[in-house]
Amino acid sequence: SGKLFDRNYLKQMLKLFEELNDTTQISATLNVLGIVSRHIGDYEKSIEYYKRALSFANKSGNVRMKAYLLCNIGNLYIQSETGGDSTAAYAGDFFFEAEKISQIDRDEFA
Repeated sequence: SGKLFDRNYLKQMLKLFEELNDTTQISATLNVLGIVSRHIGDYEKSIEYYKRALSFANKSGNVRMKAYLLCNIGNLYIQSETGGDSTAAYAGDFFFEAEKISQIDRDEFA
């Protein structure tokens, strides 16, 4: 529904999950905030949300979310830059790390 992509609503949900200290939901909500920010062209805010989400994914041990976030960060760098070789290589580092995670934890992704 429309509320899912309403940044104010998401921020309220984030505050609730922070009060509950639910690191899994904090990470997921920050990820959605990053996606919404990316879609409206606010790349700086998007990367901030993704990196915060990655920190919480690490704390909660959610390797699937970590892989998603690494891919989202890589995609963001490709989308937000002019596409030079260094940008592609930097984005590739995030994709490579996500691939390593998925190989290590292959059973969880099945």
